[in-house]
Amino acid sequence: MKSTINQIENSQVELFVEVEGDLWKEAQAAVFKKAAQNLEVDGFRKGKAPEAIAKKHIRNEHVMMDAVEDIAQSALIYGIEEHKLELVTNPELHVEAISDTQVKLKFVCT
Repeated sequence: MKSTINQIENSQVELFVEVEGDLWKEAQAAVFKKAAQNLEVDGFRKGKAPEAIAKKHIRNEHVMMDAVEDIAQSALIYGIEEHKLELVTNPELHVEAISDTQVKLKFVCT
């Protein structure tokens, strides 16, 4: 993970965290596996469809967004610790960029 901060008005900062490589791929794989376990496809028992068939039924966009939800907390903690921030309120999360290989998150913190 990589993180940077940008000071904006008053006591607000933007915390940018980039998650890439194995960490991001593992998050996506875990979400896909969980979704595949609950998938019902005709001709297969629940959760027993082959991976190739499951990929046709599980949208990649849903996998990525669920992976963002799973990894956002650890990305926030990483950025807070790296820049020694003390938060007063819960930050706003924005997805700046997302692909199969990386995700760039922006937290607006006060």
